[in-house]
Amino acid sequence: MICDLSNRDKDSYVEGTIVRSQDENLSLQLNQPNTDLDRAVLFATAGFWEDALRTLANLRRQRPNDPEVQKYWEDLLNSVDIKEVVSKPLLPCCTAQK
Repeated sequence: MICDLSNRDKDSYVEGTIVRSQDENLSLQLNQPNTDLDRAVLFATAGFWEDALRTLANLRRQRPNDPEVQKYWEDLLNSVDIKEVVSKPLLPCCTAQK
């Protein structure tokens, strides 16, 4: 992410590896009628943190004033000890600059 075009030393980036995992129990639970919040909890409980994060981030964009969504967001981020971003606003989705 380019944070300051005039000072590229402030750029942020992340490196990692994606490993495809399957959990048949989770697949069965996700095939049941669930709310998005239920799905986020299922993902988090099964250890699919990135999916839980994505689901909750989407919910925060859709329902920014929903205290239940905010509580689950805080709980998820606190569970991985990144409390400093709990109250930060989310960037709009999919707005890349060239």
